Amino acid sequence: MYSRHALALLSVIALSSSGCSKPDAAACASKLASLDPKANADSKKAFAAVCSAVSSKAQACITNAAAEKDVEGCVSQSPDKEAFALAIMGAALAAASAPAASSSPAIPTAAPPPPAAAGPTKLDKLGLQIDVPGETMVGDGIGPKSQMVNAVSVGGMTISAATPSTAKTLKAAKSEAQIFTPKNVQGEQTSDGYWLTFENKGSLGTNYWVKVLRHVGKQGYVCEGTPDTADKEAAVLAACRTLRPLT
Repeated sequence: MYSRHALALLSVIALSSSGCSKPDAAACASKLASLDPKANADSKKAFAAVCSAVSSKAQACITNAAAEKDVEGCVSQSPDKEAFALAIMGAALAAASAPAASSSPAIPTAAPPPPAAAGPTKLDKLGLQIDVPGETMVGDGIGPKSQMVNAVSVGGMTISAATPSTAKTLKAAKSEAQIFTPKNVQGEQTSDGYWLTFENKGSLGTNYWVKVLRHVGKQGYVCEGTPDTADKEAAVLAACRTLRPLT
C-alpha cells in the first residue's frame, strides 16, 4: 500500500496529466520498468503516473531511451522535470512504507526506541556521506549519479549530481517551485549553493518540500525530499547540510 504522502505525490502528478496519449504513456512506463531491475508493483504504478504527466515529447524520448542515463535528458526541462522527480520520490516512499509479507500473526511488542543520533550514511556512487538519524536504506536513483535514502526520520530523500538544467540560484529555484503554488516559502543563498523549503496543499493534506544545492569540491549536488510532516522537513534540511566527501 502507498503511504499517505506517496499517494499525495501521485495525486499531484495525476492532476497535471491532461492531454497525454495513453498508448504513449504505457510504452513510456514499460520502458522505465525495463530499465529498473528492482521494479515492483508500486514503482510500476509510479512510472505509469509520471508517464501520464510528462509531455508527449518526453514520453517518446523515454520510450526510445537505451539506458538509464538517457532518461535524465528526456525530462531536463520544466514541468517534465518536476513531474518526474515527484513520481520517483513517490515510488521511494511507497517502497519504504510497504509492510513486509508474513505468514505469521503479528506479535505485540514494546514501542521502538527513538532513532539513534545522526551518523554517516555512505553514498558510494556519489563519493559522499550524509548524516541521517536512525536506520537508513540506500538505493539507486534515476541516472548514474543519483541515490535515494529512506529512513523513518526523513521519509525519502534523493541526492543527485547537479546537471546543466539544475537551478543555480535560490531565485531560480523559487521560480521553478511556482508550479506547485507554494506557501510558507523559506530559503537562503549560501556560500556553496542554497536551500529552499515550502509547503502546498494537496488532496490528502499539507505537502512539505525541501531542495538544497551544495557544492562539494567542484561538483554541485542536489539534495531534496518531500516529507509528510514539518518535523521531517526540518530533518531532511539538516541532513542535506551534512553532505561531504566519503572518508
